[in-house]
Amino acid sequence: MRNTDEESSSASNINRSHTVGGISNSSHGCSGKATSHQLSGASCDGRAGSCHWRVSTSGRDAQAQAATRQDHSSCAHLGSLPFERHHLYGRPRLAPLLVLLMLMGSGPGAASARATRSKSSEGSRGSRGSGKEDGSNQADSSGCQPPEPLPGSAFKHWGCQRYNMMCIDQQQFVTYDPEFNPLISTQKPPGFDVKDVVYNWPNPYGNGDKFERGKDIHVPGVVIRVNTSEEASPDLQHPVFSACTRPIVLWQRWLYNVGEVFESSFVRMWMEFRGKDLNGAVVQAPDPRHSLVLATPHGLRVPRYAKMFFNSLFTQYEVTSLSELSARRHDMKEPSNSTAEGYHVRCFEEVLLCKIRNRQDSGLNSAGAHLLRHYRDRLPAVSDLFDVEGGDADTLKVVIASRPNATGRAILNEQELLDACSQMDPQQQLEDAGEPGWAKGAESYRGERRAFKRVKCVAHVFGRDIMYDLALAQAIDVLVATHGAAGYHSFFMSRGASFVEVMPFHFTPQWANIYYARMLENDKKVLYWQVWIQDSAHAHASAFEKSEVFRDEYVHREHHVTLPWSVLQQHLVSILQVGADALRYKAAYKAGVHCINDSGQQVEFRPNVADGGWTAVTREELQALEEQERAEAEVDSARRAAMRGANGEGETGEGERRTARRRRRML
Repeated sequence: MRNTDEESSSASNINRSHTVGGISNSSHGCSGKATSHQLSGASCDGRAGSCHWRVSTSGRDAQAQAATRQDHSSCAHLGSLPFERHHLYGRPRLAPLLVLLMLMGSGPGAASARATRSKSSEGSRGSRGSGKEDGSNQADSSGCQPPEPLPGSAFKHWGCQRYNMMCIDQQQFVTYDPEFNPLISTQKPPGFDVKDVVYNWPNPYGNGDKFERGKDIHVPGVVIRVNTSEEASPDLQHPVFSACTRPIVLWQRWLYNVGEVFESSFVRMWMEFRGKDLNGAVVQAPDPRHSLVLATPHGLRVPRYAKMFFNSLFTQYEVTSLSELSARRHDMKEPSNSTAEGYHVRCFEEVLLCKIRNRQDSGLNSAGAHLLRHYRDRLPAVSDLFDVEGGDADTLKVVIASRPNATGRAILNEQELLDACSQMDPQQQLEDAGEPGWAKGAESYRGERRAFKRVKCVAHVFGRDIMYDLALAQAIDVLVATHGAAGYHSFFMSRGASFVEVMPFHFTPQWANIYYARMLENDKKVLYWQVWIQDSAHAHASAFEKSEVFRDEYVHREHHVTLPWSVLQQHLVSILQVGADALRYKAAYKAGVHCINDSGQQVEFRPNVADGGWTAVTREELQALEEQERAEAEVDSARRAAMRGANGEGETGEGERRTARRRRRML
């Protein structure tokens, strides 16, 4: 890992210190590269017989004339090697070799004629230069405000390593850091291990892990190499290191599974952005002006849901793929919404490589609420299914997740359930059931349970329209789904809503309950109910079950199911009895009525949660959770206002409209 505060020592008697913009820098004889501490805000300008450091402050260039050497060298010959490290000062044994290399114009880094820092601003995007005659990028001197360094908490929890003076070429990372230049150093660039990052085969038939050759495909290894004299593209031959664009390149396990992305990298990143880490400790929030780059395997495209998730955090520039960011362009000034310069940039003063692979089993409802707030102006009405503010305001709104073309895990008697469900009379059902035993002496969090006058049940296919799915999840009271990606929409449901998860025949609790049962219990916002299919008559073979390409270990998970109406009805009556009240649900949970099989009998199961879960929840804890959600909403509101203020705009400023247009194009 690179230490950006490390300073190079030198025996040179020509070193002089000066301070520009509050940053202490050392001027050396001449080089195309120095340590990031020495060159913060500076760039090297090579001329015949002399060199200059150009130091940019507050959007304007101030030239500081360094020592002039009347010899055969120039920045072009010294390339990316710091002067005091490889010229006549401090390394006399290398002098003859370096003089020869300089005269020949060869050696690693020799092609780096101008290792210049690029500075740009939002206002410069409309003016795109054509580049210099040598084909290298033209540095923009209009000034910029680079993002703040990634705070230590985020750096740690996102599994990051920092690299300086690096270009990214066709998904390879090319370092120009002199610390790793073979002419003066025996040190190798630190590697970045992604051997434990895998993905499942993306395909139109669901999760690819059910196929023999579709599970846990390893992503390509990360190539980090030193720059050479034989770089193929002009921008690597003459690198312009952007100080304004700070890429965070992220590797995510199981990138093509919406639940896995949400439950691991997105939730972890949201926790840092909200200002509290995984343990609830207050931390500095990351700067949203970083450019997030997803390392999709083999250059595959970024999933739509991933862009939607992460663009709510990294709000300045569009999330892109490593393949797109590092591609060689015919026109290197091709417009880009992922860089501060507004055009294609591949060389950077700082690059962070990060890796997140483990799921987070709490904070998911918090992350879901953030997405709803961020996209609230884009969420459509769901009036084609429910009149949420009108006639259906006092209706128990039930959605059954439909899988009409699924190869597995479909509820085959969906229409039967819809017909019977919509005929329910909630008041009559409560009278017939009577007061449940668990309700005697049960506390009420709201004072009285929520009463529903009618029940309305509809089927919906999730995954076709992301924004509609979020709006629908927020509006409904009950979601019924077999175990799978549809269940992740429970993270967007309102406080006191219910998720009924149906577990296919012989699906093992040890595997299934590391997901929604545990996650929702940790968050204590959405009420969780379970049905276990234990009668083989209610299990049906999936499409690929008899095929040789199917993995036997997933036979049970992929079974289609028949869900008896009497069992779903039993849960719906319990949901009516709870009335969206958290403390009444606590009593029902302790009685075990939340978990039943396909005969309506209780199944003894509770996920392992650290704080005791629902059985130990108190009124004070529930109040604290609601207060935390209000505080997070204020954080989001303040961040949104800060974005507008930074652009000098009001509620409907041009920058916000521009961002909205970019997001619409992206989604």
